Amino acid sequence: MSIADWAEFGASGQPTNADGAQRGDEQTEIARALSSLAARLEASEENFRTFFETVDDIILVGTLDGRIVYANPAITKKLGYDSAEIRSMPMLDLHPPEVRAEAEAIYAAMWNRERNTCPLPLQGKAGALLPVETRVWFGQWNGADCVFGICKDLTAEQEALQRFERLFRHNPALMAVTDPSDGRFTDVNDAWLETLCYEREEVLGRTAEDLDLFADPDQQRAVGAQLQAHGRVSDVDLSVHRRDGTILDGLFSGEIVESQGRRYFLTVMIDQTERRRAEEALLLQSQKMETVERLAAEIAHDFDDLAAIIGAQAAVVGDELRPGTPGRAAVAELVAAARRGAELAGQLRGVGGPQEIEG
Repeated sequence: MSIADWAEFGASGQPTNADGAQRGDEQTEIARALSSLAARLEASEENFRTFFETVDDIILVGTLDGRIVYANPAITKKLGYDSAEIRSMPMLDLHPPEVRAEAEAIYAAMWNRERNTCPLPLQGKAGALLPVETRVWFGQWNGADCVFGICKDLTAEQEALQRFERLFRHNPALMAVTDPSDGRFTDVNDAWLETLCYEREEVLGRTAEDLDLFADPDQQRAVGAQLQAHGRVSDVDLSVHRRDGTILDGLFSGEIVESQGRRYFLTVMIDQTERRRAEEALLLQSQKMETVERLAAEIAHDFDDLAAIIGAQAAVVGDELRPGTPGRAAVAELVAAARRGAELAGQLRGVGGPQEIEG
């Protein structure tokens, strides 16, 4: 007996047959179950419809030959097509003409279950491009085999990528992106190339080991392991070789970043070579000054001792000579010279600063 053979519920709340007779308990339970099932199906359909019509990404349903049979309202919002225009349109026509041949090859691969994503942009009715990633899966729609597609809007990601690109390219610090699986460079910025004296094509696809980049490869590998384990490193001192072999002192930081589902190492190096050289030169100058000051203090000490002895002995000799005695004037000059020598020793001590001189 089909559902259509069952009568509607009577006023008593029990299901009735066509002539109003009460049915048995078993028939009542079946009718109630069918009614509950119909209500659940209706609610489920409403839930799916709400999801399809409110999600911000474009959802498409197409036939197996690639014609659109349904598109959610997001296609009007993002591409400008109304439901009538989109219905029966080939999916390929949503792509710009210049990439349709590539899109056709990708679609063929997706239809053969060889891939499930398409990275090509869509083109709006007015000609504007919309960056998307399209994913597909297969199922049924209204009882017929179909392909479902969801086109994820990548506009925000693209804008963020463009901001990063500008920051990356023009940053004065040396920046590099490497693949953590094999350590190969996938990108380096202009400062990296200019400072280390490489051309871009000489670097991309190669490793730091290939370029003999790090002065201490073991230290670099240890830092890489730390980055892999913790997701970031900060302010690590590493020395690198320029292409001509010159060693530069770098302060490295890095972290793991993700792009389109893949992980990369982003490293930043601040070239500290000039600052380190200046610090070393300042330290050397300071050490030289300390040596000069100590030497001056030692000379002053010895000179002061000599001047004191000479002055004292000359004074004794002068006291023993009577006024007008030949040589008394020379002795007086000797005493005066000793005093000037003592004053000079004092000036040397001032240059040398306070020192503790033994002896």
